[in-house]
Amino acid sequence: MAILKNITKFNRQDFRLFLHYLIPSLTGMILISAYTFADGFVLGQKLGEDALGALGIVTPALMFAFSIGSMFGLGGGSIYSIYLGESDTQSANKIFSTSFVCALVNALIFMILGLIFVDEIGRFLGGDSKTMPYVREYLIYMFIGYPFVELNMVMSCFVKNDQHPNFAMITTTVGAGLNVIVDFVFVFGFDMGMMGAALATTICQAIAFLMNFIYAYAQKLNIRFYISNVAFSQVWRIIKNGFSAFVLEFSSGIVTFVFITIALKYYNTLGSSIYTVIVNWSIIANAMVMGVTNAAQPLISISYGQKAYKRMSNFFRYSLLCATIFGLFFIIIGYIFTSEWVVVFNDSKDLVRETVPALQLYMPTFLIIGVTISCSIYFQSIEKPKQSTIISLLHGAILPIFFAVTMSLCFGRNGLWLSAPVSEIMVMFVALYLLKKKKTC
Repeated sequence: MAILKNITKFNRQDFRLFLHYLIPSLTGMILISAYTFADGFVLGQKLGEDALGALGIVTPALMFAFSIGSMFGLGGGSIYSIYLGESDTQSANKIFSTSFVCALVNALIFMILGLIFVDEIGRFLGGDSKTMPYVREYLIYMFIGYPFVELNMVMSCFVKNDQHPNFAMITTTVGAGLNVIVDFVFVFGFDMGMMGAALATTICQAIAFLMNFIYAYAQKLNIRFYISNVAFSQVWRIIKNGFSAFVLEFSSGIVTFVFITIALKYYNTLGSSIYTVIVNWSIIANAMVMGVTNAAQPLISISYGQKAYKRMSNFFRYSLLCATIFGLFFIIIGYIFTSEWVVVFNDSKDLVRETVPALQLYMPTFLIIGVTISCSIYFQSIEKPKQSTIISLLHGAILPIFFAVTMSLCFGRNGLWLSAPVSEIMVMFVALYLLKKKKTC
């Protein structure tokens, strides 16, 4: 477990390089979470608790698109960087071209299926007589945007792995910034409701994707698409390596579904609104951690390809330390301003009264996720999918669902919210155990 020794010790040159990737990556991830936050804010303020609850209900479907994009983007991107470390640009482009086609085909299939079965999906996710009109309206325009969401995730990951992190940040900044603005214009200005919020995401993801795509061709980057370089023999390798990223993203949707289902039992319709508030702040906390770990990912992968194991360990230590610091800062601010966090979405007395204690019980999770996600991305970066998938499955679905069900049965509504930090502690111990067994650490 040498990689965790002297965690604050750093090589100045490596640390500067890490900061070069960290600042744009962190900025980009926070901005990505900003437009999810903006959806919750504008819909809660404009349309009320039912629309806010509907947004929580459709979250799993939205996260599915991001999860597929992450699977092909991060899964392929890690392999791509390893090839760059080996100076094999031809094989690297094959990975990019294959990842791009896989994401496109997948997005088109699920867009068509989503539009055909929109009502069935809405009801399955938890839509009822009050929320279903909002759920259906959002889902239709969200499914139309599936291809842009997935392809933008892929392009952004590969632009960063092609050693252009600043441009990846620019496109994310433009896309997310426009999304927030368009959210307000469509929902408040044009009174377009749920449709406006969903359309804002679709339009801005399309703009960000086109910026990345055009930049790759204009600058003659290695991530230009060539149909002749599509290698179907590499599909399983990409999926296998990116599966942990898929789990990290999509599992939040599954957990949202489970938590909302249980919350409805204790709080009735208000339950979906309570968890929507919590999950929006959780998305921001996760974005901070993912911004740190995504900054380290290409550096770890390139170092691994170069067999520079000391540098690889340095970059991992920096990501682990920074992710933990950001998590600590986030929960300190959260405990001080808990009520204010809730009122941002809706100032209903019932919502504030019930959400504040729930959020305070849930909040320690934000500190611990830095360790688990850092370890998962580390294993993915060096193409060790078994370890990264174990951590991601435990962190993303298995333990959160197990403890949510069991602890809510034993301790009621408080047990539901406490289950999140308890499950995360268990995952952290598993992650550290797997790290200790990894000899190259």
